[in-house]
Amino acid sequence: MIFVTVGTSKYSFPRMIDGAINFGFKYRDIKMVIQSGVYSPKLSLSSNILIENYFSFPQTQKYIERAKLVVSHGGFGTIMQVLTSGKKPVVVPRKVKLKEHANDHQLQLTNFLAKKGIIYVESDLIDLGKYYNGKYSLALPKDFRVSRKLLEENLIERLPPNP
Repeated sequence: MIFVTVGTSKYSFPRMIDGAINFGFKYRDIKMVIQSGVYSPKLSLSSNILIENYFSFPQTQKYIERAKLVVSHGGFGTIMQVLTSGKKPVVVPRKVKLKEHANDHQLQLTNFLAKKGIIYVESDLIDLGKYYNGKYSLALPKDFRVSRKLLEENLIERLPPNP
């Protein structure tokens, strides 16, 4: 199962949701659970795709734990939730130029974490199969231990300032 989440932002994220739905149409044997936020897709859904605007925190945690692959927006809270579950997410950061957010802090955060090898970053979801089929490892390094407190203490100070 692939779990896709855009978090709780007031900004719509059709690039990510439509990309996930298109992937689901192409690979109908893969179950997908998609949290779409404020965006209601116009695309019709396949029987392998469950889509809801929002899930509760416990529901989100359940889907993260059950998923073979987690695809997330670039929000710090969501990334930390996935990492503390022991999974390496594929992250699609929101972009200001596409009116997906007020600034590009998600690009800064995700580029930083990707350079550390903690997450994968994609600009679209055309080739999710390479993550799902094992071409790329979704496991965090064995010596990588994460807690939200540790990440906040060690990452926030090192992030570049907002432009």
